[in-house]
Amino acid sequence: MSRSGLSRGVDVCLDIPTDADRPDCPHGPTLLFTRYYADKKPRQFYACSACRDRKDCPFFQWADERVSEEKRKLRQQINAMQQPTTSRDQYTKRLEKFKKLPSDKERRFCNSCSELLVAEEWSKHSTHNVTMGIKLQLLDTPTKLLRPLEDEKTHAQYLFTDDTTQFLVNVFEKLHLSHVICIGTPRIHEYITNSRTDMKSFLLDIDYRYAQFFPPATYQRFNMFNFHFFGGHVGKTHLSRFLATEPSNVAFILDPPFGGIADILASTVKTLWALARDCVVGPMDGEFPTFWVFPYFLEDHVTKAMPTLKMLDYKVEYENHVLYKNAKKRRSPVRLFTNVAPEKVKLPASEGYRFCKKCRRYVGEENKHCIKCNSCTSKDGRTYTHCDQCNACVKPGRVHCAICDCCQPPAHDCTKAKPKTECHICGQQDHKRKSCPQRMSKIPTPASVKRKSENADDRESPKKRMKTEMKRPRKASKHKKQKMTMTRKQNQKT
Repeated sequence: MSRSGLSRGVDVCLDIPTDADRPDCPHGPTLLFTRYYADKKPRQFYACSACRDRKDCPFFQWADERVSEEKRKLRQQINAMQQPTTSRDQYTKRLEKFKKLPSDKERRFCNSCSELLVAEEWSKHSTHNVTMGIKLQLLDTPTKLLRPLEDEKTHAQYLFTDDTTQFLVNVFEKLHLSHVICIGTPRIHEYITNSRTDMKSFLLDIDYRYAQFFPPATYQRFNMFNFHFFGGHVGKTHLSRFLATEPSNVAFILDPPFGGIADILASTVKTLWALARDCVVGPMDGEFPTFWVFPYFLEDHVTKAMPTLKMLDYKVEYENHVLYKNAKKRRSPVRLFTNVAPEKVKLPASEGYRFCKKCRRYVGEENKHCIKCNSCTSKDGRTYTHCDQCNACVKPGRVHCAICDCCQPPAHDCTKAKPKTECHICGQQDHKRKSCPQRMSKIPTPASVKRKSENADDRESPKKRMKTEMKRPRKASKHKKQKMTMTRKQNQKT
């Protein structure tokens, strides 16, 4: 039996109007979530869209909570304090001044503040970690100058290796895609900007530090979890202008934190598609070529959110990740999901990939075609083996257990009870809460809660209001307090 008030899970609510009155945190408009309990009705709340840990962004507000004007103003001040103090114009002027310095010795970069320094600013950063002798070529590749923000729950800023970057750009070239929207993929943006004259790139990233190196026409600070441009309408206008130059040959690539909710990211991608469709002359109802970088073990999340995306065998490598640095030795679990036909994405033969004629796609050298399954079934980088009892291919090393009626590791515990999956709303075991028919009727929306409370205040009669006031404890007068104190002291003496 669950304890009273024990949370049974949280869902994000994406079916609310885009113009809904949502509170803001330092990362833009918050998202509406629903928390389910074991023995009471679900309750909705607002929380940060970008940070999963309350330590990174402590914003929290119940949907039915009434916020005073004083608290609203205080939030606005806190949000403003956590924004960059330097404007885009100031960053542009600083970069121009930095480039005009006569020698590399005079070009310095503060690693503590992540800022380019000019001569008059050296004294302010004398106690900081400063790199001297910055070459002009390094300004074109800021990912090699800036220290990555590797917080798993917020930024997860892992950078593609050179091989992965070149492979992805070559895919764009073979598909005749000339304009690429890079969402959280600064390495792709750098490579296209510096090395390709036949392509153009636009970077959308939440890291404000890139504003020091890229102009507003090719970079905008952007939160992919709530489709928020920190530059406001101006930022969205710059992206629209970029899309309008060649809307029919646009591709989208995103590399989100692996802890991000797939439904939220899918909503952002679809909104970007709609923005691109508005730039196309004539009717356009289809999808744009999209590449989503995510682990293979989250395949179900991606395909449920965007059914047209299919997982490829290509193993994505990261330069600054301990486990995913060498895909051949470590078997990187990161894959590429795309709505482009798999046979059109040619994987490099130099890395062992080959074309399977039966599956009509490129697969890894370890991924052997199973005649019984009629498919290349491997997903984790190892060769799977077929189990006749399960009628499916399973991971190597697993054996079929008659008690569990499935393949399990040899040392597994058969007696261990399997957790029962049931709907947290109605208690039935044939579905989960997301597909529960009672879901919407059980969850009070913020608008309905607000309307109900306002109507209740309007309907309250004067007599009932008077009774409510009489029930409230009243503060004792000063004279009465003194009398009560004297009486207490006399009782203590006797």
